[in-house]
Amino acid sequence: MTVHVPHFAEAAFHDRLVAAAARRADQPAFVEKHRGVWVSRRWRDAVAEIDRLAAGLRRLGLAVGGSVAFEGEISVHLLLAAAAVRAAGGRVVAVATTATLAERRAVLADPRIVAAVVQSREAVAAWQVAAGGRPLPIVFDHVSAGGRAPAETVTTFAALRRLAEPLGWAASLDRSVPHASGRLAWVEESTEWAEGLDVVLDRWLDDGIAVAVPERIAAAARDRVEIRPTEWTASVGRAERAAAAIRERLPQRGSVGAWLVAAALGRSAGPLSAATVGLLRRHAGLSRIAAVAIHDGTGRLPNADTQSLFRALRAPLVPDRREAPARDGAARREPAAAQLVAAGAAS
Repeated sequence: MTVHVPHFAEAAFHDRLVAAAARRADQPAFVEKHRGVWVSRRWRDAVAEIDRLAAGLRRLGLAVGGSVAFEGEISVHLLLAAAAVRAAGGRVVAVATTATLAERRAVLADPRIVAAVVQSREAVAAWQVAAGGRPLPIVFDHVSAGGRAPAETVTTFAALRRLAEPLGWAASLDRSVPHASGRLAWVEESTEWAEGLDVVLDRWLDDGIAVAVPERIAAAARDRVEIRPTEWTASVGRAERAAAAIRERLPQRGSVGAWLVAAALGRSAGPLSAATVGLLRRHAGLSRIAAVAIHDGTGRLPNADTQSLFRALRAPLVPDRREAPARDGAARREPAAAQLVAAGAAS
C-alpha cells in the first residue's frame, strides 16, 4: 500500500480558496452525478460548505498541523472535506481502500491524526479495530437509513455540518458574472492515488475550473461519455485501467468493425479512419480532450500499450508539468511513508 505523507500545513489554502471563488462565485465549481442526474455546485456554495465542514472538523479536534485520514473514492464530498482540512491548516492523509489492519495502525501511529473520513461500513469497522482503545472520530460519507450513523463514535456528513457555527467565509463573495469558461476537469480516482485529493484541489484552485466526478468509479466510463470533459488529470494506475476498459469495448476480432478500428488505431490515413477515430473518441468520453495529464510525482508514464492507445485516440498521455515542490520547501517524504508502514507492520 502507498500512504501519502502530506506536505506541511498550508496556511494560505484558505486565502487561495476565497480568492479563486471571488472571481467566479456563481460559476460551477463541482459537477457530480446524484441518482442519475448531473448536479452542479457553485463556487459560492462550495466555499460555504467547506466552511461548515472545517468548523465541524475543528470541533472534532482538528487544529493547525493536525491530520485527517481519508479512504474511499474521490467524490465531491471527499474533495470538500479535504479542502476543509487544508483550509483549517491541517493535512490530508490518503489511505487506500485495500489497506490492511497493520497499515491502518501505522497511519494511526502518528498522533497528529485526529479523525478519519470513510465511505463504507466495512471501512468504519476496519478503522475502529485499528484504533483499538484510542478514541478516533470517524466521518461517514454514506447514505444510511434515517440519516443515522452506524456507531456512536461515527459522525455523518450531515451531522458534521451542524457540529459548530461556520465563520461565514462565503459572505464576502460578491455576485459574479455566471459565465463559465466551458472547461471541465475529469477525475475518476480513489484514495489509492496517494496524492490525488491534494493534486485535484490544487489544480481546482490554480485553474479555477469545474471538477467533475462519476457517480462511482465502476460507472466512470459511462459518466465520462455523458459529461464530455475538456481535461483529465489521472494517476498512472487509473489511466492503465481506463485503457483496459476502452479496449474491452472495442469490436471483436474477425468483424468489419474490428478491421476498421485496427486500421484507425494503426494510424491509417484517410477519411474513414479519421471518422472511426472520432467515433472511438466519443465512445471513450475523449471527444473534447486534447491530452491526459498524468501525475506520478516522478514523471513516470503508464505502460506502452496504454500510451499507444491514448495517442491513437488523439489524447496523448503527458506528464503533469505543474507539480509543485513540497510546501515546506523540502523534497517529498515518500521514504518516510515506507518507514511508517513498515513500523506499523512490525507492531
